[in-house]
Amino acid sequence: MKFIELNLEGNVLIDNERFLLTSQDIINFRNSITKDVLDIDIRNSVEKNIHQIFEVNDDEVIKASTIYYKPKQSNNERLMLVLVTSEQKN
Repeated sequence: MKFIELNLEGNVLIDNERFLLTSQDIINFRNSITKDVLDIDIRNSVEKNIHQIFEVNDDEVIKASTIYYKPKQSNNERLMLVLVTSEQKN
């Protein structure tokens, strides 16, 4: 706020640039990164995102670190995921 007062005469929006982020801006940015970079949609269930990451994904590091994965099949079951480092696996 001090920078904005001293350097921008209190204007937080100049042309098409915003100099003060709101909490909603940060949430939108986090959601965008999560979706675009990690291919995770936080609006989906945890089980669906875990399935996307550990079952569908072709990333060799993820595949190499996963030694056990069992998706949740019903409300009476639990999702199970066991990850290890290469040292632990050896």
